[in-house]
Amino acid sequence: MSNVAIITGAGSGFGLGLTKKLLHLGWVVYGADISRDGLHEAASAGAIALKMDVTSDKQVAAGIAKVIKEQGQIDLMVANAGYGSFTSIEETSSEDVRKIFDVNVFGVERCIKAVLPQMRKQGSGRIIATTSVVAHVSLAGLGWYAATKHAVRAMTNALRQEVRGLGIFVSTVEPGTSKTGFGSVAFGKLESSREFAEYDGVMRGLDKWLGGLYLVYLGIDAIRKRKVHAADMTNQGPVEPTVFQSIRDGFMVGVLNPKGLVFYAAVLPQFIDRDRGGVTGQLLFLGALFSVLAFFSDGGWGLLAGTARAWLAGDAGRLEKLRATGGCVMILLGASVILSTATGLL
Repeated sequence: MSNVAIITGAGSGFGLGLTKKLLHLGWVVYGADISRDGLHEAASAGAIALKMDVTSDKQVAAGIAKVIKEQGQIDLMVANAGYGSFTSIEETSSEDVRKIFDVNVFGVERCIKAVLPQMRKQGSGRIIATTSVVAHVSLAGLGWYAATKHAVRAMTNALRQEVRGLGIFVSTVEPGTSKTGFGSVAFGKLESSREFAEYDGVMRGLDKWLGGLYLVYLGIDAIRKRKVHAADMTNQGPVEPTVFQSIRDGFMVGVLNPKGLVFYAAVLPQFIDRDRGGVTGQLLFLGALFSVLAFFSDGGWGLLAGTARAWLAGDAGRLEKLRATGGCVMILLGASVILSTATGLL
């Protein structure tokens, strides 16, 4: 008999990724989501779509009951559904605070209480709650969101001890900056709910914090995947680009790479003098100046890379070292942005 899992928030991000992974491993997966698009995504991946609003006691109870009736067991519950609102403490409405807690804390509580009777009955099971790195630290603009993640971490730590002898395992996943659609919703609140100019400086610090964290993430990712990238490059065969192609490719990498936008957002604001006014003009000038420098820099790097490619591609070890070095540079750059922001706020 196949293992059975139920995943909330299965229509996007981590939930959808985990759904696909478990299906690939042969699990029966019930993909729970509140939106029609999310249910469609889960079903398209091969999961059994389950409409569930984790803020509704009735829907959670009915969803769990359906799984038990059809499968007779639940081996894994992943409480992944989440909601974020990145604004200052004062500027967040009471309604939004209640929604954040209802989804992120009480939603997890509902799911846990709904599956525990079945898991106790079968003497086995695993519960996983998706929290965040902010379950350990809080930042300006993340106060309410971080509070919910601290609460879930405390809740699951206690639950782990309570069910330890029942064959039930409890754990949390605490991701950092990741490529999901969650940020677009959370940061939408950051822009739409601003009321008081007094918080502008602090909230701009949040942008820099997250930009720095993303640079650190990119660096770690480059180091972790250095062997894969080295293998890809060494398996492409001999290539001898022309000088024009090398310069063109270097320029296009600089212009089209979305990481450049992250660099703009994380670094350029630190060179703006707000007292002089014309902030938009200053940003445009710095952006244009950086683009011109990038043209010559990336074009030169493209020429150099095209010339050195044959030498690099001949040794995977050299490529791995180069990738690791680039990752370390990204980490140091991100750390410097975070440190400078922290110094300015403290």
